[in-house]
Amino acid sequence: MTENRQPRTVADLVPLARAALGPHRRPVAVTRLRGGSKKGVYRLRLDDGGTAIAYVWSPDEDYWALPDADPRDPFSHASGLGLFTAAHDRLTATGVRTPRLLHVAPEAAAAVVEDMTGGSLEDALRRDPEAAGPALRELAESLRALHGCRSAAHGKVAVIDNGGVAYGDACAGVVAGRALSDIAETAVRDPRIAAARERLEDAVRSLADAVRPRTEHSLVHGELGPDHVLLDADGRPVLIDIETPAAVPVRDASEPRRRAVAAGRRGFSRCRTHASDRGVQPGAGAGAGDALTARHRFHGATASAS
Repeated sequence: MTENRQPRTVADLVPLARAALGPHRRPVAVTRLRGGSKKGVYRLRLDDGGTAIAYVWSPDEDYWALPDADPRDPFSHASGLGLFTAAHDRLTATGVRTPRLLHVAPEAAAAVVEDMTGGSLEDALRRDPEAAGPALRELAESLRALHGCRSAAHGKVAVIDNGGVAYGDACAGVVAGRALSDIAETAVRDPRIAAARERLEDAVRSLADAVRPRTEHSLVHGELGPDHVLLDADGRPVLIDIETPAAVPVRDASEPRRRAVAAGRRGFSRCRTHASDRGVQPGAGAGAGDALTARHRFHGATASAS
């Protein structure tokens, strides 16, 4: 994040809104929404009474001020237009509802998506848990669909679906390495951790050694909580903050699935597709869907994480 953080104004976002929504719909007000510590999230209020959401990835919108992340590192900073569009495509292809993508502007590191007007699942559960039951059950179905989307490799969706390979031979080793790094960093700051460092490191290595190798991985959101589930106008759950989805190990694969993975099956498989969820909402600007309909990325990773 730059020191002098300046929220975007209506004038700043007019070109993006025009490209996404067409020349006859104009933003008259812009509100920066709470959250969004890695990107700017703005609600565009339009002159016809409609709304849309603009995402802006920029150093002056990122509170973390971290160096450029390598997406092959599963623990790297999960933020960026590329991670977002890859996750949107994968979730949509899996049949999981996420805000429809209206426009992508790579040169501006920005995107426009539909606005969700039904509030959050968190608020719905607090207000009336029984009334929120149908949305919660539909969310459970969505999570089952994610779990059914399998890959031979672990790592971020953007890496796997673009034919890349994440660092590390197995998730257990990656997690153990990160834990050991965290212990080392914390030991410098806290004498209690320094005194227990050897014992903690031995415990981490022992736990990692006990994990059986996995040859199959399942898709997860990565940062799912009731505040990351919005409701649309019909009360259906919609996942947001979607740059974090990744493939992580499943408990065990059946023998036929293990043989298929060992034979070199690439990419995500067993993902149901809802083609009707793809593309642009009516009224979007000309050409807004061109990058969307062509972006069915099913290029698999080249190595199994076993």
